[in-house]
Amino acid sequence: RAALPLDVSRGKASAAGEPMTETKRRGGVALFWTGSVKPIGDEKLKEIDRRKVPGGEEVVYEYDCELKGSGRLRLDMLIIDKLGLNLASMDKAAIKTLDLPFATVVPFIVMILASLVTKPNSKEALDRLYVKMKTPVDPDPAGDRAEMEKSYAQPDRFDERKLFPGSSLEFQRPRAVDFWGFIVCFAICFGIIGLAILVSGIGS
Repeated sequence: RAALPLDVSRGKASAAGEPMTETKRRGGVALFWTGSVKPIGDEKLKEIDRRKVPGGEEVVYEYDCELKGSGRLRLDMLIIDKLGLNLASMDKAAIKTLDLPFATVVPFIVMILASLVTKPNSKEALDRLYVKMKTPVDPDPAGDRAEMEKSYAQPDRFDERKLFPGSSLEFQRPRAVDFWGFIVCFAICFGIIGLAILVSGIGS
């Protein structure tokens, strides 16, 4: 392309308007490895596309040599690739976004599966733990102690609210207060994001 005054000021060209070559690297994001991907030995490139652009010509190259990935193998990306998603066509931000489902869901799945095949803790200890978590907090200390004593004496008092009755999974059916609490928290998060966007636009 033709050199611009900015190219001259940066030392990339001696005069504005003279032909120059500009190299831009893109891609190179390792999909299946936590590290990077680099050529083994000498770097070799092959031309895969050539097209006219305003002010010059654009030539696209790709590696024509063996590559080596570094870091840990990413099983999550292997699974996503097997599901049919074209990871090579996605940008870095989209690939990072795909990390979220696995980072949030897989640990719970692993814990549930591990709990099914390993020896459980004592029933008494687990009953006290879960009934304490399920007992609503009373702002009055005396009332709170009375409710806790009642829960310890009757650890199955909240079992009718189980999402999976008769199982050892301690998921509770959401109540109205849970639903509206989630909606309010969701609205507050979007409000903070909206405020940040509004503030960042001041003076622009």
